[in-house]
Order: sequence, then C-alpha cells, then structure tokens
Amino acid sequence: MRALTWHILIPRIGTGQQETYRLDGDYNPVRAWLHFDVAPTGAETIVDINVDGLSIFAYRPRAMDDKDVVEDGFSKVQLTKDSLVSLDIDQVGKEPGRDLTVGLELEEA
Repeated sequence: MRALTWHILIPRIGTGQQETYRLDGDYNPVRAWLHFDVAPTGAETIVDINVDGLSIFAYRPRAMDDKDVVEDGFSKVQLTKDSLVSLDIDQVGKEPGRDLTVGLELEEA
C-alpha cells in the first residue's frame, strides 16, 4: 500500500496545489479522503486528483459542514509508472475550511 498526501492550510481554487508526485510503478486507487481541522461552510469545497491531467474520480470528493470525507468511486484512469499525480481545488465554500489534508491510498497493480 502506498499513500500520497497533500496539506493545505487554507484551501483556495486552483490547479497543481502543493506537491506533484511521480509514480514509481503501476498502481490502482483504493480510496481517497479529505480531513479538515475546521470544516468548510456556505458551499461545498470540491477537490480533484489528476493523473497526467485526467481526473481519477467518477464523482469528485466534496465537503460542506464535514470534517471528514471518504471517496472510493474512481474512473478508469491508468496510474502507471512515471505518471504525474496532482491535486486541484475546483470550488471552495464561503468559509473554505482550514488545515485540509487530502490522502490518496494506492495498491500495486
């Protein structure tokens, strides 16, 4: 099992948030999760994880008034050796939350 994580103090809309990871092998996504120390309010905060620019999700993870969200509905994107994995924040709430950690758990293919 391998885990990729991103830490963002205050979520803001944008692509390529924090680290971009280069995969060292072929993987299948197992689950993704969001954790806020302070939950977003006013509208959903929506994140997206991309592999070589394509979303890995069938339905992007979203949080509003929640501190923890787990998503396991993945699209058919291939996670192969040397693929680049990045995080986007597509939408934030009126109060975007604080201290966001995003995790992606992978297993070897």
